[in-house]
Amino acid sequence: MNTVAVRLQSLVEFMRRFAADGDENFARHIADGHADLYLRDIDHIKANTATWQKYIASH
Repeated sequence: MNTVAVRLQSLVEFMRRFAADGDENFARHIADGHADLYLRDIDHIKANTATWQKYIASH
């Protein structure tokens, strides 16, 4: 499940970089809370890794 968290973190960094470079779409996504949602998803994944591995990754 680390792959999911790493990819979400990369997405957040990508969004922030392009927003900082003036991309209005990414700036709007960040303003709308999308990056924060992805960061919360990362926290949830990390906090529940054992559950993910037991019930999802093993199938």
